[in-house]
Amino acid sequence: MSGKEFVVDSSKSPRRLDYLLRHTKLDVHPIHLIRDPRGHVASVMGKHGLVKSIFHYEVVNAQARQMLKSVSHEVVRYEDLVIEPERTLQRILAPVGLEFHPRQLAWAEQPRHSFAGNRARWQTKSRLVLDERWKRRLSQPQRLLIDIGTVLSRSRAPKPLAQMPER
Repeated sequence: MSGKEFVVDSSKSPRRLDYLLRHTKLDVHPIHLIRDPRGHVASVMGKHGLVKSIFHYEVVNAQARQMLKSVSHEVVRYEDLVIEPERTLQRILAPVGLEFHPRQLAWAEQPRHSFAGNRARWQTKSRLVLDERWKRRLSQPQRLLIDIGTVLSRSRAPKPLAQMPER
């Protein structure tokens, strides 16, 4: 529809990723967006419960890691994207030959053709907000259980961008 050379699929389904990676007519460059497991679990545990949310986080990330192990891809921390969006976008655009433009941070004002996703697709203002409500919502025992249950994903997560040298 847009006539653009690139399409962004923001789905979170490992099954969909598998389909896209196997599609021979597509040149797919995945970006594995991960969030601090405490933030993720706190945001979904009301629907699924604590233990099931931890298990789901670990399973989905393990599936993504397995599918991406032999594929060129980027791993991006949600927290880095929100705190340092320009630097994060520069890092993920470079491997596909694209450059960062400040207009990319005004995403809500750009033409979009979304047909599914979260509430952000309806926003009229481009705001990235660091959601750290988990720091108030989770008890110490809950945090400990999340840390134990997500040890595998956390051990494979990249260091925060602030701890990485500039490229």
